[in-house]
Amino acid sequence: MSLTCKDTGTDIVVSFDQHVIWQGDPGQNKTQQISHEFEDIDGEEHVLRIALSNKLPCHTKVDDQGNIVSDLLVDISQFLLESVNIDQLVWTSATYHHDFNGTQSSTVERFFGNMGCNGQVEFRFTSPAYIWLLENT
Repeated sequence: MSLTCKDTGTDIVVSFDQHVIWQGDPGQNKTQQISHEFEDIDGEEHVLRIALSNKLPCHTKVDDQGNIVSDLLVDISQFLLESVNIDQLVWTSATYHHDFNGTQSSTVERFFGNMGCNGQVEFRFTSPAYIWLLENT
């Protein structure tokens, strides 16, 4: 998986099955490669969570007409499982839980590869990963 942030100041926590595997400001290095090996035990459900926090209103610049001219975004891509790129699977099955940085009610939406609001992306799959891939591709 690869994270890219257009600015600094955010905090990202990536966890797998409730164990933190990476935490930091992805904007400091522009692109952060994250990998994690896990036991692929038959019948277990796995959860990958990516949580964004510390995005502030000042990170979004708008013009006089209210159009966003620049924004702090975290782009997430290159999800690999068993060496297979599963970006499309993640984008169609992961959920993005957020509240538009406190400006609207909480919502759960599809995840399309980037995080622009404080919140959490959750992706679930089952073991064995190879069988899950066959059933979902």
